Amino acid sequence: MASEKDIKHFANTFIDITENIQKVVPVKETELRKYRLLRGIRDYEQKNRKHITLTDISKASGIALPNVSRYLKPFEEAGYIRREKSGRSVCICITPKGNSVIAGHLMDVVRHITLLLNSFPENELPDFLEKCDRFSETIHNIADRQNTGDKNVQNIQESAAD
Repeated sequence: MASEKDIKHFANTFIDITENIQKVVPVKETELRKYRLLRGIRDYEQKNRKHITLTDISKASGIALPNVSRYLKPFEEAGYIRREKSGRSVCICITPKGNSVIAGHLMDVVRHITLLLNSFPENELPDFLEKCDRFSETIHNIADRQNTGDKNVQNIQESAAD
């Protein structure tokens, strides 16, 4: 179990890393929101093998259905998404232009991360990347368990809030 000192050290390090990455990887907040939205829609399509509906977005985000529709309108007008009627539902689909935005954003980040990783001593990089993978896997596992209502994850969150 991590000590309080370790937890505080990691929290400060995490905040420092995220703040400095934002300085080194200059991404406008509007571009980041656009990327997250488009990637979220695409990830949903890939994971569920179906298009997300406006109702799904409303339920997941807690945003009222008319507001979801209004929020997505500029993305539709820009050609990043399209709406498809499916019975009584309206599905949101990523367009090729939307996929290009996702790929372009990823390439920008890759360029900046390449510079950061190339600054590591060559002998330390594999260990760093392995630890990053393990940390990412742990976070994904906790998130997956949270989505299934795992009581242990809920207890962790309640403890963190105290």
